[in-house]
Amino acid sequence: HSPVVSVNIGKRKYQISTPTRKMLIKRCTRRNFHSFSKTVVESQSENITSELGRHIKEEFNFMCSAQHDSILLKGGEHIKSFSWSNVGLELQQNMPVFLSLLNAIGSCDQSLNFLVTCMLLKKQHQRMALLQRMVSAFLFANGASKQVYKCLQPLMLCMSYEATLTTIDATVKDFDKPIKLWQSRLVEFIHLPENMLIDIDRFFDLGHSSDDSSVLSDISFDSPPCSPISPVFCPNSHISLPSDSYTDEEANDYVTTEAVYAIDQEGTGNREFISSKDLDSLSPPKVAVENVVQISQWPGFKIVGDNIDKNFRPAFQRHNNKTNSMHAFHMYAVLDRVDFSSLSDNAPGCTIDVDKLLISKSDIDKLEADIAILLSRILVLNFPIYSKQSKDVLSHIPSKHSAEMSTKSTVVPLGLLQRNENKVDEMCQIMDKIHEYVPGKHVTEGFPIFEGEDDVEIDEESFHQILFGGDQLTVARARGSIAARQDHLTRRDRLEGLLPVVEDWHTKLCLLKAIWKHIYKKSSIPEKGTLCQLKILLNCSASVDPGVNMKGCEDFFLIVLHSYAVASAKRLMSVKQYSDVTDLAKAIIHQFTNFNPDEKVSRTDKVHLYGTQVLTLALLWHAFNDSIREGDGDRVLLIWKFLLVVFKTKGHRNYCKEAITLLTQYHCLLSERKAAQLKWSRFINTKGRQGCNLSCDLHLEHLNRRLKGLISDLRSNVAKKPTNCHAIYPNNAINRAAKSIGVLHDICNMFEEQTSARTESGNHNIPSFLKDVQMIVKILEEENIFESIPGRKYPSFNNFNTVLQQCPTQHLKTWISDKLKTYKF
Repeated sequence: HSPVVSVNIGKRKYQISTPTRKMLIKRCTRRNFHSFSKTVVESQSENITSELGRHIKEEFNFMCSAQHDSILLKGGEHIKSFSWSNVGLELQQNMPVFLSLLNAIGSCDQSLNFLVTCMLLKKQHQRMALLQRMVSAFLFANGASKQVYKCLQPLMLCMSYEATLTTIDATVKDFDKPIKLWQSRLVEFIHLPENMLIDIDRFFDLGHSSDDSSVLSDISFDSPPCSPISPVFCPNSHISLPSDSYTDEEANDYVTTEAVYAIDQEGTGNREFISSKDLDSLSPPKVAVENVVQISQWPGFKIVGDNIDKNFRPAFQRHNNKTNSMHAFHMYAVLDRVDFSSLSDNAPGCTIDVDKLLISKSDIDKLEADIAILLSRILVLNFPIYSKQSKDVLSHIPSKHSAEMSTKSTVVPLGLLQRNENKVDEMCQIMDKIHEYVPGKHVTEGFPIFEGEDDVEIDEESFHQILFGGDQLTVARARGSIAARQDHLTRRDRLEGLLPVVEDWHTKLCLLKAIWKHIYKKSSIPEKGTLCQLKILLNCSASVDPGVNMKGCEDFFLIVLHSYAVASAKRLMSVKQYSDVTDLAKAIIHQFTNFNPDEKVSRTDKVHLYGTQVLTLALLWHAFNDSIREGDGDRVLLIWKFLLVVFKTKGHRNYCKEAITLLTQYHCLLSERKAAQLKWSRFINTKGRQGCNLSCDLHLEHLNRRLKGLISDLRSNVAKKPTNCHAIYPNNAINRAAKSIGVLHDICNMFEEQTSARTESGNHNIPSFLKDVQMIVKILEEENIFESIPGRKYPSFNNFNTVLQQCPTQHLKTWISDKLKTYKF
């Protein structure tokens, strides 16, 4: 029988008995809930839908209410920390019914469910738009047009274009906040060194007696505390260099050291060079500042800059509407990854030992040991008999700070300055702007000038000097600006807080040009085994000038290196069998390379000599590449000694000066802390993995490329002419793009990591060049490149000579000593 159910309707009571109720009770008793639910939905679908809608509406109202502080209500500055997991956790806690409904529909993708929920929340409340701001920033970073925003914004997928710009502005509002924090923390490391003297004669004329005039007339106080007047050099013995030996032509060529003053004690014209520490009785009182307790985490940083040029061509050119060129200066700051807080900041001695700048026997041994590892990698790849030894060959050459160099760098883009570095006055303005980030501490001290009168108070500023990196041209312009400011009154105006240093990527380009100049000639096309002939054989994209296509030239040179290494190994293996690949690599280095400038080289077979030179220079270039990738500052500065010889021999005068300057700074002039920073803060790691370091100037080139892409995507939104030609910042659109470039790149990477099922390595896919190597090795074996046959030569290289051996150590030592006498440091 059907069960009887009593139902009260008004004052009456009805007894109802239906088959449906009997079936539902029966299914509940048997715990067949699936059939029970299906029956209820079929009979009461409208009521269930209404009740379900009410619950979901309550969830939406609560999420959008003022009493609930939702993540989605956050402003545009929070898109940098956007996380699907945080958004999903909030939605699961506050909207379980709606998410359960979406999961029941059949969508197993949690991110897609969260996206649908956020779109509906944005429709109900316009401020629930964190996800839409994130998507808008992603579209802006990838050059989406206004039409894209116009189509997607009504669908609640993104913001409008105008709202997107507001979001970007909010994101970069405090773009330099991290560097200001580092700056404030570095103030604690500032102390006045013993040789720092207040320049009294800059503020007033000293009324010295006639007895002191002969002494003080030759004492120069015009040098900043970090920039000496005349350092002392010691190639064989101490060479005294008077300050008047400087010439105007060498105004850009100087480094920093402790001051050394020339004093004529008796007015005879004979000067005695003494250290500033011995001038206590002759100089004004020094300012004493108590050392502050050092903090545990080192907040040191470095600023890197370079020019960026962009042409804006109108669609219809007229007499008053022509192509407009933008010349600006792009820069960023990077935090040191190595802790230098425990190192000394005291200035070293006043002598420059030229021997430290030269290649020593230990330097050659270290370089050959590293090259043996690199050669072993090549041999393992090209000889199957050594493939089992691949695990024994180091894939990453360890260094003192390998762990730190494997971490991701903290980079802060500093935007554009509407200034041209090729103009002295504008470069000075650029340096002034950069100097605002230099940590400084004001010091006021009273100085007794005349007996019986009140002391004169001098307000000066002490700086923690930071590194300013760039290519050779930028560094030369920076030094020129500092030289032009040497007569200014204050240390800030004299730009004493900045130390220009040259970077490595443009140096590597210059090295490649020097190598090409030595072993690549168009006339050598018919001469088998030469670079030009091999380039035609492979039909590769390498150019005569590496500056036109550096990537193509490096790819071609790497193939040549592998080919020459394999050919040399086969030549040795034809005479003797090597069971260990490392022994074979060392034998190749011993017999077919020569890194010793003082070793005599046989020139009877110039074809064989050409082959050994190609292998030697290619391995030097490869070692420089690998040391940069590993972030090994020790190896980089070691190779700079060899680069000095290459640049000297091939006539690259500017980079030869930079090599002398860099090596002199590191080995002789800088404090222990500053020298360590110079060595280990030359690299950027954008991946956070081992072997993924870049030169600082190469990273800036990447930023320049991204910025030019963003500027091009702005199309007509870029003002062709600046509204204010005296403004140091460009128009808002370009400056917004420059300041946001780092944030947008991080947002795109974060968005891709959280939404993409596959993680990209970020490495370029390089096609295998095994067949290319086999073709070249066949030609080298036919020509017997690595077999000495007297009397052979290439007609195009009739007077061919080795690079390193053209400049012996003693000759280079004398030349450097002579140059140092004319350089203004």
